[in-house]
Amino acid sequence: MLSEFTQVRAQLLELCAQKRFSTARLLLSGSGCPPQTHRSLWEHLARTCLASGNDRLAHQIREEVWSADVRSSEMAILDADYLTERSALDEAEFVLIATFGSETQLPDVRRRLAKIYLKKAVLASEGTRVRLDRSKTIQLAEAMDIQTPDDAKVVVDLLRFSEEFARALKVTKEACQLFPQDIFLKSRHARILEMVHDLSAAALVWESLILESDRLLGEALLRLENIYTRLERADDLERIRTQIVLANISLVERLRFALQSNQLGVAYALAEHVGFNPSASSELSKEDQQKFCDALLDHGEIGLVVWLRRRRISLSSRARQLLDDLDFTVSGRRALPDNVHEAREIRSPNFLLPLEDTLRMPPKPKGWPAPGVDPNLVLLVTSTLGIGGAERQFVETARALIQNGLDKEKLHIGVFSLAEDRGHAHFLSELEGLGISIHPLSHRTEHSATLPSQVKLLLDALPSSLRYDCIPLWHLVNTLKPNVLHGWQDRSAAACGIVGTAQSVERVILSFRNMSPLTRKSARLSEYRGLYRSLADKSNVTFTTNSIRASQDYESWLSLERERITTIYNAFDTSHLSDLFVPQGGAKCPIPAKGKKLRIGGVFRLAINKRPLLWLQTLASLRDEHGMNFEPVLFGSGPLESEVKAEASRLGLDDLKIHQGVINVEELYGGLDILLLMSSVEGLPNVVLEAQAMGKPVACCDVGGSSEALKSAGKGAGLLLPADVTADVAAARLKDWIVELNDVPPALLRRFVEQKFSRHKLGRATYSAYLGHALEAGHAI
Repeated sequence: MLSEFTQVRAQLLELCAQKRFSTARLLLSGSGCPPQTHRSLWEHLARTCLASGNDRLAHQIREEVWSADVRSSEMAILDADYLTERSALDEAEFVLIATFGSETQLPDVRRRLAKIYLKKAVLASEGTRVRLDRSKTIQLAEAMDIQTPDDAKVVVDLLRFSEEFARALKVTKEACQLFPQDIFLKSRHARILEMVHDLSAAALVWESLILESDRLLGEALLRLENIYTRLERADDLERIRTQIVLANISLVERLRFALQSNQLGVAYALAEHVGFNPSASSELSKEDQQKFCDALLDHGEIGLVVWLRRRRISLSSRARQLLDDLDFTVSGRRALPDNVHEAREIRSPNFLLPLEDTLRMPPKPKGWPAPGVDPNLVLLVTSTLGIGGAERQFVETARALIQNGLDKEKLHIGVFSLAEDRGHAHFLSELEGLGISIHPLSHRTEHSATLPSQVKLLLDALPSSLRYDCIPLWHLVNTLKPNVLHGWQDRSAAACGIVGTAQSVERVILSFRNMSPLTRKSARLSEYRGLYRSLADKSNVTFTTNSIRASQDYESWLSLERERITTIYNAFDTSHLSDLFVPQGGAKCPIPAKGKKLRIGGVFRLAINKRPLLWLQTLASLRDEHGMNFEPVLFGSGPLESEVKAEASRLGLDDLKIHQGVINVEELYGGLDILLLMSSVEGLPNVVLEAQAMGKPVACCDVGGSSEALKSAGKGAGLLLPADVTADVAAARLKDWIVELNDVPPALLRRFVEQKFSRHKLGRATYSAYLGHALEAGHAI
């Protein structure tokens, strides 16, 4: 027996030396040496195959060993690596867990599982259907023993994709101390700081990377341009943009900067330069050419990618497949652009409109959907539940619908992000307290069904930001089958409009923001104009805003007839506020109270659009030019804090008190006599409602829906200043108004808010839209 084994072994070694691996495999099978009894020979063959580059045959041999139930740890790891490289992630995970157990303590096995879970998380974020247990992913990340920079990067990325940003931040901070020379760990640290809104700290890290690394120079400059724009740090923004112009960065990075900052003219010029200039295209590697085109594709510039393909620029397999599926081929049904000018006209989502044609949907029957039918299920969708006026009103809408009679079992909530570490879950407990089903869309990794081919084509052709919203939403709608799909604010509205059409939802309600993207100067959202204009023609789609001024703004932007958009006012709940003083026997309520010093307050963010410097200059004029004695009080923080303090000192307003972090309504307004708001841009300002609900008269500028939020007549009537008012004119008007405030019953101001902005009216009007009743469209409700 030993001599036979020795003979077979010798023949096996000879065949392996000649790289005749298939013959060697047949030798083992035909010589009575199965894996069950001669595992070492089979494993030698598998190892030699792998070393010679024959990965596929090596895998097949390992499978035979696996089938015999005699696989060793070494073979399991080799097979898991093979499967992971080929994105057979479920199989790779199964091999490792079946061999080493789900609670393995082996570092090499944990590393491999972590890489598998990370790949799954990336695929899930792109909308691919995968099986991924979030809790198991977090548990593995926390159990990892970080020995190398790569270990740290995998753990951080696992936590980031699991929306565990505070934990990820802790890991990056510690890892940067362990491996101070690793620039990629520092870049991850900066990105996590951005995600938790510590923008100033993130800027410091990116600034250091500019000095440390030429390799990350382009990325650092791009991130700083975005950060300083958000922080409204004009000097730093100008400095970084100058550096971008002068920096030695790649064409791909220049394109990304142009797209990020909405400098489309620059992006088009770069595309033309690459397409026409042989030296420009030759300086881009094949990989960079593909990255260049993918960046255009993800921004919706489909036509430019088609044109560059015609100029023989290399495309990724994803881009080639998408263009072929869209019929952008020589024999396809779509016209191919001959130049950049024609290519610029083919942009997503506009070239996909009308959506029904792209989806090849049959026309709806006449009279669809029937009006007045109570919905069996309503799905309300929003971006986040972070702290903010729009998010508060989202919760108020859900509460108003339930109080109006909608069964809470029929109301479901979809939220794109509930990342607590990013402040996206502030109102989550309130919604949970209502007993409503809440669906976190970012965690939907196990989808309800495979996307139909035409739906997949449509979604793949969308800009990446819209695509990543639509894919999980499509699966949620496909599971719940709602009669009503209600998108809250422009981001959710765009996704709901597309998915609602693709799923033939009977009623689609799109609640826009308090001013159009054009007025708000939001370049990214402005690109949805064609989509919204197309949706406006559908009988089952209703547009709403929270003020008449906002409705008119959107109607102008979308070129719609007047009163096409329904105005549904916000609700303000006063039940949690303390009772206000009610005068007895005809007693007056002067401002300020007898023997008290007048306190003029501001409650706003210290940012450019709130015009805090004009606010200070107005108060200085009121004191210096009109001799009024008062105490200025300011609640707020923001990028202009240092400028505000410097201007107050220059104007002699040394008694100005600035408070930060106060959010309780009674703490904000309880000690004030009047509220002064001088914003250049507003929607339906909540601070105006809050102040009046606390019995405080308000002066504000006539911007957005401010005039609709302000009590305009009778005792305690507010002061409406011109939108472009100067400090001296505002001070003169304020002085006259304050003098006339000799009788301001606080309860009267609260009653105004309760009557005009009641929860009952909000619930009734919203449910009316769900029924398809257009009786009150265009009118404030």
